[in-house]
Amino acid sequence: MTTTNKEESMNPSDLETASQIASTASDFLKAICLPAAEEIGVILRDKLRIWRLQNITPILQDAKAMLEKRGSLDNIKCHPRIAVKIIEEGSLIEDPDLKGMWAGLFASSCTKDGTDETNLIFAHILAQLSSSQARIIKLPFEGNYTRYQYDGLEYTDVEKERTELVNYTGLPNWGVLMRELDHLDSLGLVGFSLRSNPQRTTIEIHYNEAALRLYARCQGHTGTLEQFLLSITGN
Repeated sequence: MTTTNKEESMNPSDLETASQIASTASDFLKAICLPAAEEIGVILRDKLRIWRLQNITPILQDAKAMLEKRGSLDNIKCHPRIAVKIIEEGSLIEDPDLKGMWAGLFASSCTKDGTDETNLIFAHILAQLSSSQARIIKLPFEGNYTRYQYDGLEYTDVEKERTELVNYTGLPNWGVLMRELDHLDSLGLVGFSLRSNPQRTTIEIHYNEAALRLYARCQGHTGTLEQFLLSITGN
């Protein structure tokens, strides 16, 4: 079913419910970034774009929850360039993994004066990721991994059997997985190599510092990469 069909199939009660849910997100945005709140208003006025509103609302709710947990919801702002970018891109996302990453990026973009643009580069990178690529980025943080430094930069390696990685990403076959890895490589996030023997083929994914920093920011983290890695390893 296409996006247009989803939008047109919604009945008036669906639209009313979506509007009511969105009001909370809109109030949050008015306090954080007024231009972004106005962008929500444009979406809300256009019934054909209500599907996008339903997508962005849980992202904003999760971002708000992260800020509340951090104890920094009061007197903070988000730069309009970042807030509007997140709304534009996040409102097209249905995948829960990507939604969570957009929420974390929004939370980590909020500062006291709202002038920090450093997350803009991460927003542009995240906008280029498919749901399967997002899962690949999350992979080293879901189990044991090897972290090391080279020339002052952080790296992480993960090794997976080929079929296991295809299943993990939800991709249809090995060829599509290679294409997804090639794209992550072109973005400077990972490198990868193959190891084959008669019994099995494994993929070693080499996570660059850029991938680790992207993931940290997409978890709402605002400190250093070292602080984030220490916090998730419990050291």
